[in-house]
Amino acid sequence: MGRELGELKQGRSTVAEYTRRFNGLVSYSSDANGTLSERAKMNKYRYGLRGDIAHAVPLQNIANFGGLIQKAYSAEATIDFANKERERCGESTKEGLWEV
Repeated sequence: MGRELGELKQGRSTVAEYTRRFNGLVSYSSDANGTLSERAKMNKYRYGLRGDIAHAVPLQNIANFGGLIQKAYSAEATIDFANKERERCGESTKEGLWEV
């Protein structure tokens, strides 16, 4: 994989922003066969996601890269909703698993 793709992380960007950057870089990357396999692409994408999203998106039962992206969008929405509800109820999101 290209160095830039190998170092790409979602950080504070949204899943949509991360996906856009990832797809822009993946077209320049390849494995020993000259192409990046679907499974290698899925592993790299998940590895670069924020920890809370990656944890919510296991690779089992995901057949392709598009399915992985959809699961990441869903996980992001669920986590964002939970964080907003905690803030609304006055609970801190600065500590524990819910920090974004």
